[in-house]
Amino acid sequence: LTGVNIGDFGKSTGETFFDLVKALDDVEGIERYRISSIEPNLLTDEIIEFVSRSKRFMPHFHIPLQSGSDEVLKLMRRRYDTALFASKVKRIKEVMPDAFIGVDVIVGTRGETEEYFELKMTNNELTNDFVLEITDFADIDEVGDSRELWESQVDTLRRTCGF
Repeated sequence: LTGVNIGDFGKSTGETFFDLVKALDDVEGIERYRISSIEPNLLTDEIIEFVSRSKRFMPHFHIPLQSGSDEVLKLMRRRYDTALFASKVKRIKEVMPDAFIGVDVIVGTRGETEEYFELKMTNNELTNDFVLEITDFADIDEVGDSRELWESQVDTLRRTCGF
């Protein structure tokens, strides 16, 4: 299951993403589901617990971190911070130690300084044991004077993660 803000499913109809997950678990003929692109603020403990006991939902979560810097997350207008992200990962690992956790990290966000970028790279609690997808956020034409910094950040992140 993937989409933009999938955790907000049903907001306008009085349903919840958890209602959808429970209903899908009973659908015959579909053997596996994976939850993808659910923001940490929308990933409830209820969903985590359910997946741990599910017949069809795999122990797989793709959770966008975007940045290891709370300041950059604010610049991105994210509805979560690094502490919430870390608490969700911890909860998943408590109930499903072998769960797969994929993480998005964006580099080149307008307003991201070298200091914020380094925080992203050194925050081991947030960067260890994940499969990372690197997104070059800025359109190269918009980067302008900070193009060199942006390219350096992308290269550093790719080298660090083995890409």
